[in-house]
Amino acid sequence: MNAHTFAITILAALLAVLTLASSAWAGCAWVLWGQYTRDTDFKEESFVSLAFETKSGCDEQATLKNDRETKQFKPGQYAKGAASPVFWQCLPDTVDPRGLKGSGR
Repeated sequence: MNAHTFAITILAALLAVLTLASSAWAGCAWVLWGQYTRDTDFKEESFVSLAFETKSGCDEQATLKNDRETKQFKPGQYAKGAASPVFWQCLPDTVDPRGLKGSGR
C-alpha cells in the first residue's frame, strides 16, 4: 500500500466517523418551551422549562403540563403577569420561538 492510498483510506474513514457522529448528535436534544400572553400588553412571552434527550420524553412532559394547565386554571386565575394559561410545546434545540436575535444583517 503506497502513501497516497493510505491517505485516502484514512480520510474516508475520518469522514465516515464525522458523518455518523453529527447525525447522532442532531437527533438528541429537545427543549420544552412554555408560552403565555402577558396581561400588560397582551404580547406572547416564551421561556425554556426543561431539556430532553428524546422527543417522546419531551412530548410526554408537555402533555402532562398542558393537561394540568387546562384543569387547574380558570379564566382570570392565571400565573402572575399572565393573561392566559401557559401552553407547553417541544421544539428541537435549534429552534427558538422568540425569533431571531441580533441586528438581522
